[in-house]
Amino acid sequence: SFLFLIIQFPSSYEQRVYPKCPGNAKECRLQSDSERIYSFIGAVACAAFFMLYLYVQYRQSEEETQKKATDKTVAAIRNNEVTLAGVLKPLLQEHQPERTAS
Repeated sequence: SFLFLIIQFPSSYEQRVYPKCPGNAKECRLQSDSERIYSFIGAVACAAFFMLYLYVQYRQSEEETQKKATDKTVAAIRNNEVTLAGVLKPLLQEHQPERTAS
């Protein structure tokens, strides 16, 4: 995944810049300091893409749910389980302006 590369490319570069890191604490500290920003950017990018993924999945589930409900309503009308007027009445009431008592 490209999100992995946000961290991997800078890490590979820094490993070449600080080749003595496994045995030298000062170089390891410098290497980790220089990689810190890329780790943060990678974490933020992962969180943002995860939120985007959740949003897309939510929208798709809404569309599928609406399609299933419509298919069931059409099937009920065809099987004479409900009339077209019975299906439309709640929709019409929902879109009528409210009447005020005088």
